[in-house]
Amino acid sequence: MSYILTRAVLGKRVVIPIEQTEHDDIVTARKVISNALSIEQKFDFVMSNLFELEMSLAHTTAEQMLYDYHDRDWFDESRDMLNRRVMNLLSTARSYVDTLPQHINIIFGRDKSVTDACLQFLRDEYDARLGYRVMEAMRNYVQHEGMPIHGSTDGGSHTGEGDTWQIKYTLDMWLKPAELKGTDFKANVLAELGKIGEKIDLKLLIRDYVEGLAAANRKVREVVEEVVAQSQQLIASTLSRYEAACPGPHATIGVIVAQVEDEIPVSEHAVLLAPFEYRARLLKKNQRYKNLRRRFISTAVTEDSLAMQQKSSEE
Repeated sequence: MSYILTRAVLGKRVVIPIEQTEHDDIVTARKVISNALSIEQKFDFVMSNLFELEMSLAHTTAEQMLYDYHDRDWFDESRDMLNRRVMNLLSTARSYVDTLPQHINIIFGRDKSVTDACLQFLRDEYDARLGYRVMEAMRNYVQHEGMPIHGSTDGGSHTGEGDTWQIKYTLDMWLKPAELKGTDFKANVLAELGKIGEKIDLKLLIRDYVEGLAAANRKVREVVEEVVAQSQQLIASTLSRYEAACPGPHATIGVIVAQVEDEIPVSEHAVLLAPFEYRARLLKKNQRYKNLRRRFISTAVTEDSLAMQQKSSEE
């Protein structure tokens, strides 16, 4: 059995013999980045589903503002779309939570202490946030029984005074504890909800939940960062080594390490920096979610602008 560094191409290539330990270290580095990237991809799926939910809320509110829809078909279709968006978000969030320990196990060679530490990040957010507890219970509920949205309120209301008045259109999604009684919804969480009121803003709970996942994910990033950096350095140096032996504009395209027996490859593993670059893009994209539950979008005209317009019309 021998081990080589080469290219999986038909054209010119150089074959560099390497030690088994070098081969195994490169394979391990690939596993590290593959799993570290998967963590960020799944977190990005959560954020993308939240984005789609927020866009659907904005879209539905704009339809109400411009077209003043009131027919039953529009209401049913809008409710179904929002239910679907919430359920998609809950499913991807569950995937992130359930697979995190498997990814951490592989990155750290099944070091239980590291895996337990990362799971504790999630437990801490669960304990600290009502939205986290509710949406975890809601995911189980919608998988086996009902829908996440129990009611909604839309329409316009006047704001401001005098010449600066405006009509504000909003869309609220409600969770109603009474709808969950007699179901398998987690009892202690339902008791918490019952103390709050007859209907609770689902948007607030969802944003609080995702903010908690984001807080935990930031800590997970800190745990894996050093080993990811070491893996990236190894992959980069391996590519540089091959490029030095086979210089050219495309020298690092198709580079692999292979296990060979009787000149026949038994296994091949690509040597790539692309997964590290992809992960870096996701880190940059998904980085600022503190106080997410306090954020909202608005297209309202400022009172100063309205006052200026009124003054101009009077002149």
